[in-house]
Amino acid sequence: MATYRGYLGIIKAVTTAGSLANVGEVKSWSLEEVAEVLEDTSIGDADKTFVAGMKDWTCSLEAHYDAADVAQEDLIVGATVDLELRPEGSTAGKTKITCTGIVTRARVNNEGVAGIVSYSVDIEGNSAVALGTVPA
Repeated sequence: MATYRGYLGIIKAVTTAGSLANVGEVKSWSLEEVAEVLEDTSIGDADKTFVAGMKDWTCSLEAHYDAADVAQEDLIVGATVDLELRPEGSTAGKTKITCTGIVTRARVNNEGVAGIVSYSVDIEGNSAVALGTVPA
C-alpha cells in the first residue's frame, strides 16, 4: 500500500477566463464525494435492496492569505472554477483529479495577534470528478 506525504499535494484552480495556476500558500485541502442510496425493494423481496443514485462532491481548502496570489483571487463566492487536485505533486504519471465547481463560501480568518491570516474556501461540485495522471 502506498503512503503519500501531504507536503507533496497541490491544488490548481482557474475561473473560465484564465489558465490553471497553483493556489499559493495552501495548508490543506480535501475532496469529498458522496452518492445517494435509493431503495428499490419490491413486494416479495425478502431483504431490502438499493441502487446508487445521484453523486455529488465538495472541496475545501485552507491557505495562508495572499492578496497577490492569482489563483486565490479566482476563488470568489459565486465563481465557477476548474480544479485540478494532485495528491502526489506534479511528477509525470502521478494521480490528478479534475472537476468543476462553484465557490459557495470564502473566508478570511484573522487568527489574532500571534497568528497568521488564513483563507478558507468551500466549493460545491458542478461536474463529474475525473481521475487521470499528470502529463509528462
